Amino acid sequence: MEIEVKGKRAAVTELQKVTHRIRIVHVPTCIPNEFLAFKLNEVGVVVKQIGYDYNRNDGLMSNVGVGVVECKDIDRIPDTMFWRLDGMTGRALIFVQGRSLRCYRCGSRLHKVAQCTALRSYANASRRGGGDQQEMDDLETEDLHMILSDLGKGTFGESAA
Repeated sequence: MEIEVKGKRAAVTELQKVTHRIRIVHVPTCIPNEFLAFKLNEVGVVVKQIGYDYNRNDGLMSNVGVGVVECKDIDRIPDTMFWRLDGMTGRALIFVQGRSLRCYRCGSRLHKVAQCTALRSYANASRRGGGDQQEMDDLETEDLHMILSDLGKGTFGESAA
């Protein structure tokens, strides 16, 4: 934010940035942490630290990603994040410490699904914006068309000799 002080323009910034701890599930450990950080940066979330959780008892790494992110509005951090890398696709679930969980039926943060009275289904609630699911459907259709066109050309599965 910029203000004017005695005829001079000045910028006002926060001295301490607001950080949040996150947990990311449903992403294989073969997906690089830098890729996940890039995907979060695309939605305006600055990743300060990202890694994998370790079991305190035996010291073994789990497949749950943990991290520290920086953003002013906690709602900028998505609940789900579609990812695609080297032919693998999936949808990561992102949990933010201090943010209430979302109802899987109607999408509200005011209650959980057990108390929900809405008639909307889980599928309708998750496709509300069409974002991730529509993108995933488009990519699957694109891949199918590419495979079918390769079959028509007779190049599918042939090596370049």
